Amino acid sequence: MVRPYPSFISGSRNSFKVIVPSQDVRSDFIRAYPTISPEKFIVAYEGVDPVFFEGHQASPEIFSEFDITQNYLLYVSSMYEHKNVPFLIDAFEDFSRSNNYQLVLIGKKDKFSGHIEDAIKAKNLEDRILMPGMKRYITDEEVSSLRKNASAYVFPSLKEGFSLTPLEAQVVGLPSVISDIPCHREIYGDTVLYFDPKDKEDFLKKLNTVFSDDAVRQKLIDLGYENVKKYNWKNTVEITLNVFRDLLNNL
Repeated sequence: MVRPYPSFISGSRNSFKVIVPSQDVRSDFIRAYPTISPEKFIVAYEGVDPVFFEGHQASPEIFSEFDITQNYLLYVSSMYEHKNVPFLIDAFEDFSRSNNYQLVLIGKKDKFSGHIEDAIKAKNLEDRILMPGMKRYITDEEVSSLRKNASAYVFPSLKEGFSLTPLEAQVVGLPSVISDIPCHREIYGDTVLYFDPKDKEDFLKKLNTVFSDDAVRQKLIDLGYENVKKYNWKNTVEITLNVFRDLLNNL
């Protein structure tokens, strides 16, 4: 939920428009700042960086470098608290007891990822849950390759403004199991499997569905390819330009 910061209220009142990345964010702002006209908030959806459409394939050495030796689930994002990564670790610990998979967490090295690394070590899961970003910077090309070779994309976040990384997974035909939050429902519709981000059993049920039901898996892949077509940075730019054109016309 958006917090009612006085500086934002002042800035919004003095602004011509406020551009936000989703209807969910727009609704948050309208609830948090009821004295500001809803007409000020303009939605401009984000898009996928063209680099992820370019078919990059990293050298096989990347897998040996990071000890990726089995089929794996993939997570790509920061490790901030709202990303709910400890939940993912706990759920994967249960999943790995009866499934021969690894979990690869891609994110930058900072204090948040450091806490996650400590949690993994405390559970003695270093050989099952891997954090390549703690060793070195992972390039876009390498991330793209890791997506293409993953078995499923998992994303348990509690709150998002747009949520790009599941969309980037859909570019390469990677089925996604993601948290059931308003932003995700808005952006992904029926193209992913949703789970309650506070219910480990629900997550495991949906994850097992992706691996046990070939029809569901293929449907998610096909729907994902179609969903990606809806989001393009050119559309974002056009909406933004229109806001500036309207501003100039009102001067």
